[in-house]
Amino acid sequence: MRVTMSKQIYQYLANHLVYVHHQKLKVIKSYSYDYDAYTSMLKYMNNYIGHLEHIIDNAIISQEASEPPIMIFGSTAVISWNDVQTECGIVLPNGGYLTRRLPGAQIFTAGSPDAEALLFKKVGDKVTLQAFGGSGRIDRIIYDSIFEQEQYAPEIERFAV
Repeated sequence: MRVTMSKQIYQYLANHLVYVHHQKLKVIKSYSYDYDAYTSMLKYMNNYIGHLEHIIDNAIISQEASEPPIMIFGSTAVISWNDVQTECGIVLPNGGYLTRRLPGAQIFTAGSPDAEALLFKKVGDKVTLQAFGGSGRIDRIIYDSIFEQEQYAPEIERFAV
């Protein structure tokens, strides 16, 4: 998958990848009570990281691109359902949150069927969500401020001059 994005979004996604790497251990530890659940979540997180790495490695950087291009953990989609717009977000499986959640927004935990239907979708894509019992189109994607660059940059980069 080749995705066009701005340099700023590219950097955001790279920092998001660092954040997810740091959170992976917390996420899979919460599944340690059951070997099958643990190995399944480990595989899920590794697949997510691998998919995101592939997108970043194959990104097309463009000055004209300004909007977030794909749905990731911590993002929100504005979806049109028969002329009505609804916001739907994806959070990490260990109880993540969205800082910009609007009243009435639907939040799906990563790994759930509706989160899977949204994950890595782009603006204009059609999605079918169980929560709404139908299909809609993604009008806009919003990245949450929880993954700001300064918050999760490696120590060397955070204090570089």
